[in-house]
Amino acid sequence: MFRSKVEALARDWADLYARSLEGWAKKANASSGNEGFRVSEAAEAPLSKADGWFRYHVVLRTPTAKAAVDAVKWLRSVRPPPEALRIAFDVDALNLM
Repeated sequence: MFRSKVEALARDWADLYARSLEGWAKKANASSGNEGFRVSEAAEAPLSKADGWFRYHVVLRTPTAKAAVDAVKWLRSVRPPPEALRIAFDVDALNLM
């Protein structure tokens, strides 16, 4: 979940992370020999604005929770978010299967 008081900031960073994760997923799929890594496009969250915060989300599906955590750690290290942006990661593999 990408949250910001500035809609363009939340939207643009969600899109940037989605595109970056898509590249990561393509490499992971090629090296693993399967298509278990998938990334959605950035989209408005179901509750797109609350308490003055704009919200966007990206769904990353991986074969294991560890793979998702590794992807997120990598992404945050190469693209640290600005101060005005809040990013929350929710690992809920059972709900997405």
